[in-house]
Amino acid sequence: MKSPLTNLHRELLDLFSMELTDAELKNVKRHLARYFAEKATSDFDQWVEKHDIDADQIRKWAHDHDRAASHRSGHERSAG
Repeated sequence: MKSPLTNLHRELLDLFSMELTDAELKNVKRHLARYFAEKATSDFDQWVEKHDIDADQIRKWAHDHDRAASHRSGHERSAG
């Protein structure tokens, strides 16, 4: 039977079993956030390259997302 914990879960449990100061814990969280943000960016960049997507298309998606979010909240943003 497969363990419900991944290797990352186990490693983090080992790490967080140590008593850290608030500053140390904040630093660990910052490093984890940076790692996963960089990984997400890298994965997205690879996906964009694989699917031959250009910056204009990404900007269009961002604009469409902003418009949809504004519409859902009942507020239209001005274009520009």
